[in-house]
Amino acid sequence: MLKVILILKLGEYKQVIVKSIHFKRVNVEEIESGNSCCFHIKSIDSKLPIKKEHIRKGMVLLEKSSDQKCYREFDAMVKILHTPALIKVKYQSVIHIGVVRQTAQIVEIKEKDLLKTGDSALVKFRFICSPEYIHEGAEFLFREGRTSGMGQIVKLYPFSNKEVKVKTKGTDNVKGKDTDDKDNPKKTREYKNYNKDKDTDSSEITIKKFKEMTVNDKDKENQEK
Repeated sequence: MLKVILILKLGEYKQVIVKSIHFKRVNVEEIESGNSCCFHIKSIDSKLPIKKEHIRKGMVLLEKSSDQKCYREFDAMVKILHTPALIKVKYQSVIHIGVVRQTAQIVEIKEKDLLKTGDSALVKFRFICSPEYIHEGAEFLFREGRTSGMGQIVKLYPFSNKEVKVKTKGTDNVKGKDTDDKDNPKKTREYKNYNKDKDTDSSEITIKKFKEMTVNDKDKENQEK
């Protein structure tokens, strides 16, 4: 059994055990790089088992003594192969770096404001969902609709778990903001009108309608005379 580390979605690493290796449906003791195989892994902590939904593309198995870092932001030299429109900051596209496939956003375009077909520039990307295990010098492709380009990573920015924050206080409700009625007079007016309609009895409404009908009938008779 081999003890290794598995990278998780939020950039954390979890220690696992490789119980067996299958190569072409045959149980083997070792495997060389460049081959495709299956690992039977199990979590060391029985309270936190590994489930099928935890595994996704781009995850890696590392030795315990290896560099356990992952990155969410990186600088890259890119070249735009084709784009029907101009590319600017906040532009998003799907990036392919080996087995890694995730949407990334352009945070900064250095020395330029806009990019068009044939342009080259130093661009800073940021992964949308989660950090990935990537390295300097890696080449990648990015695409979005009819836009396509290629690039190479030149600088990495280490990811910290402190960047992931969950808002628990002072957040707005999903259905709308909680505002005070005093600050919103229009809201109080609507509530008052609604309460008035609610407090009125249905019998009173029917009597009013009946009186209006009788008055209209009398007017019609007088006009005919």
